[in-house]
Amino acid sequence: MVMYSFDVYDTLITRSVEEPRDIFRLMYDAIKENDDYQKLRRVIRSDFPEIRVASEKKAVIKKGAEVLLDDIYEELNVFYFLEKDELDKLKKLEMLTEFENSSGISENVELIEWLRKDGERIVLISDMYMPVSFFIELFEKHAPTLVDIPLYISGVVGVSKKDGLLFSYVHDKENVSYQDWTHIGDNIVSDFNVPRLYGIKTELFVPCSVNRMRNFDESSEQNQMVDNNEDIRLRSEEYQLGFNYVGAVLFGYVNWIINVALQLDIRELFFIARDGYVLKKIADIIIRNKNIDISTHYLYGSRIAWNPQKDSDTEALLAYLRQELGRTNGSFAFVDAKGTGQSVDNLARLLGTTINVFYYAILEAVADKKINTFVYEAEGGLIENFCRAPHGMTSGYIRNGDRIEPVIEQDSLSPSIMERIMDCNQGVEDYTRVILNKCTDNLPLFGISESIMKKCVSNPGRELARLIGDIPHDDNNNENLYAPYLNKKEIYRIEFERTTEPLEKYYKGCNLQYSYKRLSEEELKWVSDCKKKYLQREVPKKDKDAMRIVIYAFGIYGQELYHRTLHNAGIYVAAVVDKNHQKYQNIDIKVEGLNVLYEIEYEYVVIALLSKSQTLTVNKMLVSAGIDKDKIIGYKDFLNHYWEK
Repeated sequence: MVMYSFDVYDTLITRSVEEPRDIFRLMYDAIKENDDYQKLRRVIRSDFPEIRVASEKKAVIKKGAEVLLDDIYEELNVFYFLEKDELDKLKKLEMLTEFENSSGISENVELIEWLRKDGERIVLISDMYMPVSFFIELFEKHAPTLVDIPLYISGVVGVSKKDGLLFSYVHDKENVSYQDWTHIGDNIVSDFNVPRLYGIKTELFVPCSVNRMRNFDESSEQNQMVDNNEDIRLRSEEYQLGFNYVGAVLFGYVNWIINVALQLDIRELFFIARDGYVLKKIADIIIRNKNIDISTHYLYGSRIAWNPQKDSDTEALLAYLRQELGRTNGSFAFVDAKGTGQSVDNLARLLGTTINVFYYAILEAVADKKINTFVYEAEGGLIENFCRAPHGMTSGYIRNGDRIEPVIEQDSLSPSIMERIMDCNQGVEDYTRVILNKCTDNLPLFGISESIMKKCVSNPGRELARLIGDIPHDDNNNENLYAPYLNKKEIYRIEFERTTEPLEKYYKGCNLQYSYKRLSEEELKWVSDCKKKYLQREVPKKDKDAMRIVIYAFGIYGQELYHRTLHNAGIYVAAVVDKNHQKYQNIDIKVEGLNVLYEIEYEYVVIALLSKSQTLTVNKMLVSAGIDKDKIIGYKDFLNHYWEK
């Protein structure tokens, strides 16, 4: 029997706002204007929309699965520490705001009515965090005919349309063949490209243009909090970078850490080397300024030192931890910039306890780890570049008399580079002192911090990109820059002369795309010309037994893999596929939809993603869609096991 499935939002139900996050701006307006929210008004600032969006992303990352509204607000509450009744009131306000700013899309609601009269089978599928009860009330108000139709919600099921697994779930629950299934929705990826991988027929719904409300003036909230006066402009460029950009990002993070620590009665903060160096400096200034009863410590550690391979190294690590942590008078927490939580989890298991950890951003699920994580942002951005220390990496620990001391590798920074790092850090510290003279409790610190980080990452402009790109960035504190400037000759060598060699042989920075942000329009055209010229050069004849691969995902790593395999006689790229292949339609390389995997022969699908969690999710999707699991391999595994063969 044929089955039709419909997406919900922007297919059956639409909002009167331009973007979903605008609902959160309307919530903030209601809190400001309605006397029913007096207590909320005292704690919720104008950056609530940004905090709400980030909380949803953080909840998904930490859980490692789709989430519901309760999960999101649990994460959001580390900013506000509301009592249960007030938190429930905030959640109810979100649902009420959704109700009041939604309406049915009549043409598709009427289509469903017509199909049902014709005896067709209908289900609804939504990538959404709201509970079933919310949808029932929503439908009762705006589209009553939808109320009794089976509904599958990603937050309830734990898997999503965009990752394909929700389609697999519905397939099993409804006992319907993919070939007898038609899905209708508005999203080019999750409603069109992904279901086609499973053999589901798809119809892309393109909503008519409507006049949607968006009249929020956000610019005033995202301005710098301090004036860039003449004295600052006379200082070094590195100092100005620290004062005008890095300071705002790091101050927002550290100020939040201290507020959370006070709420949870955490009185000891251990800042992990090396990212914790400047973070501790900021914390000490805040604590002295506000006379806060919190002690800070600097804990020497690294991934290498905290994952020892020898029993003697483990004993030394444990002795160091007991020595340092033994000074605590109450509950304590670690502070780091960005990470997976694996190293701290290893410490917690060695110590037989659970450790509280603050992160600017977390990279993977933590539910199976012996750590309680408090996470500030959903994405790490340039946080590790902004946290620089004037010493080398901790490689282990050694006894020195009655003390256990860290073994610090000697760095190779020149005095001039060291001075630049210290100048930037000094700018951060001075920014902290200046901003503390303002009423920080009334400032939207998260929104400003996030806005500045986004600018630094996505749209820095050439001058800011130059300053950030010239930050030394290397695990061993060498003088390799994060994103060095490249002249035309260097670009030519990277994009044209280089064939099968890894990028690292020609590029000594950490982020090639950021290096390109430093270029003029003329230089960017040169990059494009070199890429095109490379694709047009003669390709060597492939071996008769060349390995046939499909490259999955054409982002940074997919493009790098394609570049290297093009001139490798032992590897033949049978196809390049991407969930959002349409966005690559104007380039010289053919990028196809996922359904091509059933139409060609290949030995491996190489998932060109670096994230382990994303690779695992794609792997599950491909297997659930019928792709042989033995033909799926991750990017790193492919390079390690098959590149030289």
